[in-house]
Amino acid sequence: MKTIITDLDGTLLDHGTLHPHTIKTLKKFQKNGRLILASGRSLKNMKLYVEQLEMASFQNGALIGLNGLERYDFKTGTYHKEQGISAKEVKKIARSFRFNSLLIMVDLPDQEMKINTVFSFLLRFAAIKRLRQRSRLKTYSNQNEPIDKIIVLFYIGTKRHLDAIRRQFKAYQILRIGRFWIEIMPQGIDKQIQIQYFMKQYAISSHDLYIFGDGENDRNMLSLTQHSYAPSSALEEIKRTAKHICPPPAKEGVARVIESLFD
Repeated sequence: MKTIITDLDGTLLDHGTLHPHTIKTLKKFQKNGRLILASGRSLKNMKLYVEQLEMASFQNGALIGLNGLERYDFKTGTYHKEQGISAKEVKKIARSFRFNSLLIMVDLPDQEMKINTVFSFLLRFAAIKRLRQRSRLKTYSNQNEPIDKIIVLFYIGTKRHLDAIRRQFKAYQILRIGRFWIEIMPQGIDKQIQIQYFMKQYAISSHDLYIFGDGENDRNMLSLTQHSYAPSSALEEIKRTAKHICPPPAKEGVARVIESLFD
């Protein structure tokens, strides 16, 4: 059985949307193939796309959420989640970004919250609607429960900061997911590890594996097969990692590759 593993934002989704033709193509593929969605989103925030693709009805796919912190297997109905970041550590990390970022967001199991920085007020005037919406998130202050990941939005490009950030936070995994965004995860959390779990569980060979991704959180999983694809809009270093380049989400690149390979 052929297996397709795809990231969501920046790879399969066009600004948060699954195009109708992509939905049709992936539903057709699932009749004889296995689909695994591997995202930085939580499984809860993947629900809409799971329903659109009718994954539960095919009973042979899986979900990898929060960059590998959690997974769900449709065939067995089993869910697994790793340990997140303690509230004490979250507050310590947030203090380090107070003066050089626009917004700090934290993913809790049931909601997304924000930690304001000196410059967060500027987001109220952002041209991008999604940023304005995030500026209105509830503020994370007195919570004591562990969080799943930290997301930081810089006001200048992230690339120049990465080495210094990684030296400062050696106990964590720092992932560049866009020009201005990084995600902070516990060490040892990786989409690749969860994919290897499913490869072992269902005897999936690398020859039957087709992987699509666009960000640093996809780099390791792209190395699992020769059938790896990055959209033309992906980070440059990810395009160098992937074996093939496909059209961007706006042109339904994942669907076009699937059609060319399996139709």
